[in-house]
Amino acid sequence: GATGAIGVTGPTGPVGLQGATGATGADGIQGFRGPTGTTGATGIGLTGATGAIGVTGPTGPVGLQGATGATGADGIQGFRGPTGTTGATGIGVTGATGAQGFTGPTGAQGFTGPTGAQGVTGPQGITGATGSVGATGAQGNAGATGEGFSNGTGGGQMFLTMSTAPFAPGVPMSMSGDASINSNGVLSISNSKITTDKINDGAVTVAKLSATGTKDSTTYLRGDGTWATPSSSGGGNSLTMTTVSSDNTTLTNNNQLVYITGNFTVKLPASPSIGLTIYVFSDNKNTSIDPNGKMFRANAKDYGISKMYEFGKDGTISSISNTTGNSVGVTLIYNGKWFVF
Repeated sequence: GATGAIGVTGPTGPVGLQGATGATGADGIQGFRGPTGTTGATGIGLTGATGAIGVTGPTGPVGLQGATGATGADGIQGFRGPTGTTGATGIGVTGATGAQGFTGPTGAQGFTGPTGAQGVTGPQGITGATGSVGATGAQGNAGATGEGFSNGTGGGQMFLTMSTAPFAPGVPMSMSGDASINSNGVLSISNSKITTDKINDGAVTVAKLSATGTKDSTTYLRGDGTWATPSSSGGGNSLTMTTVSSDNTTLTNNNQLVYITGNFTVKLPASPSIGLTIYVFSDNKNTSIDPNGKMFRANAKDYGISKMYEFGKDGTISSISNTTGNSVGVTLIYNGKWFVF
């Protein structure tokens, strides 16, 4: 029979929104500081006499200033040429420039007198004795206690802020119920309180899952907590060929063509995948098929364990069951029930 069309996969549900972060509680009021005690009297230390200052050497004489050279005389002004006649422009002759006067030589630089020798430094005076330490002032009064946490009434407790601003800490609470915190601050939650809509993406890995069956690269995790082999979705080479030659053989959860060689009872998979397709052919129409806890649906009726010819006795394949031969075949597709074609 032709392979039925595969149903459309439903859309993935939207990811839940991230919960808002709670506001940070305000800091408690700083307690008042007590007054500072009076400072003890300062001890009187004697200062040693200062040594005499050394005599300063005499200052050397200042060198004489050199004389300034005389300024040369200005050259004689040249004569102005005569004015040309009217009409053509007269060419005025420029008189020759007088010779530049000579600059007198610069006087010699006076010598700087030598610096006097540094006077000898007097010896360091003796340091006076250290005065005694004054008495310690009286202790100031303790400041008023600031607002903060009260003491807990037992071990392993935690403080919760109030529900109204400024969200000050309330009374200490003890952890109870399905969550607990140990002395190292590690939070533990009962497995019964962990649901899929409360787990962040990536928080659960395959290695953390506990399920029955074989967990490897060829299986997938079903909703009922079992590892199962994915069923094939097409015909031809995607079908497994199974030959049944003994009674009470249980079929695997694979798309397959089953050939039953005699009048035997065959059990279908106990946990079939949705859309699992099994083609059954038998040389004996009295072969029984056990749905293994499920039901068959054919001709608008539900069947339990049935012989192959019973599926068509009310119509669809009655002509096959009434033939003189024994060979008969059916197609089974699972979707909550085994639908028979």
